[in-house]
Amino acid sequence: MPGATVLLHQGETWLVGLTPDADDQALLAAAQGHGAVREFTPVVPTLAEIFREVVT
Repeated sequence: MPGATVLLHQGETWLVGLTPDADDQALLAAAQGHGAVREFTPVVPTLAEIFREVVT
């Protein structure tokens, strides 16, 4: 899907990064096409996580 990148896949858990112009609802619809979606929520990094990413 354009604008989507799989960041993590563990068992039934998927973490997908989206570009600002990606359609999150299209991603949700595509996921639902493969089975039940139990949770679909944005994950926002903490300030500490952003800091660590910048300084390392």
